[in-house]
Parts: sequence; C-alpha cells; structure tokens
Amino acid sequence: YQDALIWKEKDAGANFRMAQCYEKLDQPDQAIPHYEEYLKILPGGPYAKEARKALQKLKRSDAKNETSAKTESKP
Repeated sequence: YQDALIWKEKDAGANFRMAQCYEKLDQPDQAIPHYEEYLKILPGGPYAKEARKALQKLKRSDAKNETSAKTESKP
C-alpha cells in the first residue's frame, strides 16, 4: 500500500488499507491520517462507516493514553 500511495497519493482504497495495517500494528498515530484521507477522498464511500468508527476508537484511545501519560508524569 505504501508503494501504491507513492504513485497515486489520493487512492482511497490504498489509504483505507494502509490505515488498517497501521491499526493492526498498534500505531494509531500512523493510522489516523490515512483514515482521515480516505474520508476526505470518499466521504460516502463503501468503507466510510468503518473508517469513521475506527477513527472514533483510535482518537478515544489516543486521548486516553495522553491523559494517563500526563497523570503518570506528575510527582
């Protein structure tokens, strides 16, 4: 998918699949922009509902991790 996005940056399918790969690798910071790019290209596309659901989950998880990191760093 990385190669596909080099040749065709605005490929909705490649962005969606790339996001899924990053999500499975537990790299939400990499997955989120690809889901967002998919939705920018095809807001009503066949994977739009799945992409929105994944984004909500990843952003909620990301916010939770930031909060716990701030709490842990306090003396």
